[in-house]
Amino acid sequence: AATIERMAAHFEHILSAIVANPDVPLYQINRLADDQRAHLLYSLNNTDQPELFKTTWPECFLAQAHKTPLAIAAQCDDHQLSYADLEVTTRHIALQLNALGVGHQRLVALLDYRGLDLLVMMIAVLRAGAAYVPLDPNQPQERWLTILTEANPDLLVCGNLLHEQE
Repeated sequence: AATIERMAAHFEHILSAIVANPDVPLYQINRLADDQRAHLLYSLNNTDQPELFKTTWPECFLAQAHKTPLAIAAQCDDHQLSYADLEVTTRHIALQLNALGVGHQRLVALLDYRGLDLLVMMIAVLRAGAAYVPLDPNQPQERWLTILTEANPDLLVCGNLLHEQE
């Protein structure tokens, strides 16, 4: 019964809008009354998150770095980084990125082989407040160009691509 009543209210709202503005195309008519729209967007779609999700990933990383600075944060082959080393390095790079204008709602493309350097850049970009677009050097160059064209990043950072990947 409630569904039928809701559908009837929607239908009445649409009919009233058509009568009030007969020259307006149907696709331009708001199908929901303001109160119905508010109910759908704000009551049924409540996006409040538990406290856990109110912390950003960079904030979680910093908390872990302060909690266990000497612990190994990342390792690749025989190279490893402690949380303290990773924190200092990524902070320095994030500040450089910010100085270049990288920040909130910005994209940075990262072209590098998988490894610690790529991880450092990914974290630094996040700490700078931006998002990254990873590009795989093993993919054809045409693929990179397509991704770069579609994503339109503000900056492209290339790693050391001259060395032979082991």
